[in-house]
Amino acid sequence: MQNTILLTIPIDDFLGLIDERLSIALCNFQPTTLVSQPEKPITIDRVCELLGKSKVTVHKWKREGRLPYHRISNKVYFYESEVLAALKPIRRRAA
Repeated sequence: MQNTILLTIPIDDFLGLIDERLSIALCNFQPTTLVSQPEKPITIDRVCELLGKSKVTVHKWKREGRLPYHRISNKVYFYESEVLAALKPIRRRAA
């Protein structure tokens, strides 16, 4: 069983103690995960530049399902992380 001590202190002193403890806790706080910014979509021109391939090849890989893409209205966009992740299996097939 815990020992309990009851004290009568002025409310301003009590609030000061809480403020002090919170300040110490916030100074020692280290987040465990970083909040990342959402990834922006890239155009086919950027994909061609990343892969060193022509638009024809990128469109072919897109049609074949080798490259994931997203359609917004009548435009096609890619996410760099998805393109690079999809590229690894393509390189293994060619080897």
